[in-house]
Amino acid sequence: MDLKTNLHKSPAFSEAYLIRTLIEIKKNPLIGRKTLSSKIGICEGSMRSLLNHLKDNGMLTATKKGQSITSAGNEITTQFLKFCSFPFKIYLPDMTLDNCMGIILRNVSEKIKSGIVERDIAIREGCNGAFILLWTNDEFKFPFINTSILDFSVSLEFLNNMARRENLKENDVVVICFAEDYIKAENGIIKISLNIQNFKLEI
Repeated sequence: MDLKTNLHKSPAFSEAYLIRTLIEIKKNPLIGRKTLSSKIGICEGSMRSLLNHLKDNGMLTATKKGQSITSAGNEITTQFLKFCSFPFKIYLPDMTLDNCMGIILRNVSEKIKSGIVERDIAIREGCNGAFILLWTNDEFKFPFINTSILDFSVSLEFLNNMARRENLKENDVVVICFAEDYIKAENGIIKISLNIQNFKLEI
């Protein structure tokens, strides 16, 4: 499902930062600006500007206790999370030594070709790369045939535990970005998710 949301132009904030901020506030409406800026990975001054931008566009309202998502802001996060999980950290020691963030996209495997497009998006977001894993016939596969996930037995154990915990279904996709820090990795998985879902947040 495509969701196009028009916000006033703001060159300072990428879609990934805006979506991540809305998701964090949805999870914890009482989160303070200092904690929020640390989680999102921008300074407090920039976070103040980002929050004002979201308020100006009707996504948030300020309360004495913190920030509150409006119905418009809630629609964006609900639509985004309808097709994917919350971002999560994952440890893949024999695949990469970088910090990894993952996200599950439901029933979208037909939208994945070679995984190169998704990798390039991750790199543009400051990541060192990305793994795109298809869940099919109760096992993980890369979207190309010259590399097997079985070559990474330690990481595969972590992945299979996650698959059981999250109850993966046929044609689900797990996107994992790896970077020097978790913030870049999370930006990568959010940006890839937006692209796969054709989720347009026009800012």
